[in-house]
Amino acid sequence: MMRGSSQVFHFLYGENLYRYLGNLKQFWPRQNAIVATYHTPAWRMQELVTNEAHLQRLDAIVIMAESQREYLETLAPGVPVHFIPHGVNTDYFHPLVTEESAAGSPVKLVCVGAHLRDFVVFAEVARNLLTIDPEIEFHLVCNTKDAASVPDLPNIKKWSAVTDADLLRVYQTSTALLLPLIDSTANNALLEGMACGLPIISTELPGVHDYTSKECCVLAPKGDVGAMTEIVKSIGSLDLPSMAAASRRQAESLAWSQVRARLSALYLSLC
Repeated sequence: MMRGSSQVFHFLYGENLYRYLGNLKQFWPRQNAIVATYHTPAWRMQELVTNEAHLQRLDAIVIMAESQREYLETLAPGVPVHFIPHGVNTDYFHPLVTEESAAGSPVKLVCVGAHLRDFVVFAEVARNLLTIDPEIEFHLVCNTKDAASVPDLPNIKKWSAVTDADLLRVYQTSTALLLPLIDSTANNALLEGMACGLPIISTELPGVHDYTSKECCVLAPKGDVGAMTEIVKSIGSLDLPSMAAASRRQAESLAWSQVRARLSALYLSLC
């Protein structure tokens, strides 16, 4: 930083990686730029970053969802804020190519991850379906500690310490992604599920809208167990093949090659 010029230094997790470096800008003999990406909703960032003065020394801020914009523009007036979405590896995460017929196979709904997941809604929906349609399977992929907070029900299968190959297979062999959320900006499970061609059942949140299309998802109000239960109960009436194709198209628009082009344009503007 001290020796080069027209360089861009990008802190990919601004919440915990970028702090005091901005103080050194006044001593730099050459023009360089600092960028930081922020991933968390405003309420969570307030818990993680208690002194925000260093944000005003940034040359650009990258956000993962438009819902972060107002808060960060208030903290750092004059610093450009850019929404550049998170990406997904659409070569690795892809639909399963098979000649086997899915007719007669049980409906498998998968929830992946723990951060900002609404496990209360997930568990209650599974409990409701025990009496409505006990054949529907609920698969939960997350760490052992968080999985323990979800009750053991006959229709819930928990996966922990899975390999990359295991995770991919779970996505590819599921009927849909069931992702109840407390809040959301970018969400890896959402992107990976779409890339694997899964229809999305999730929560009505601005961050979810930033990454999905209306053709690939069905959303329930936040915390509404009844509404999400109704969606799952009626899953047989959804046009799942069309939703699956729409999910894959949406993921392809968020492939890393697309995201890389937007980041490159930002870096060039700063240089």
